[in-house]
Amino acid sequence: HRDLHLSIRRQRQMCIRDRFMISGLSLDDYHYLLGIFNSTLFTHISAHVVCRALSGSLRWKTQYMEKMPIPNATNDQRTKLIELVKTQLILHADYAKLHSTDSNRRVELDEYITRTDKAIDLFVTHLYGLAEKDMVLLG
Repeated sequence: HRDLHLSIRRQRQMCIRDRFMISGLSLDDYHYLLGIFNSTLFTHISAHVVCRALSGSLRWKTQYMEKMPIPNATNDQRTKLIELVKTQLILHADYAKLHSTDSNRRVELDEYITRTDKAIDLFVTHLYGLAEKDMVLLG
């Protein structure tokens, strides 16, 4: 499963690898953005908008993030994405608590995490007005 590269801090701040910070939003708004920012499509878009450091990592600076398109969603769409993200966060927390000897539960949770990642990716793809076949073209 994909590592989350964006996190919500306890002080209700969103941080991308300690470089770019958003604050002052509701917890639901943070969850919505977490779904968008951690999607495969957003990662693909950001690779073409955000400048790279010499090391090859993306430079998450305000000047680049301000150019990133965030899809407008209906209340129902926002609610659906927020619920998917909350589910994903619970799955990751449960996975992190598992003892290394609990391999059956690890496999089960890993499958749930992968399915939820795919559901979030597909949902975000639709929010941007793209079809699943468009994502295949993007690689």
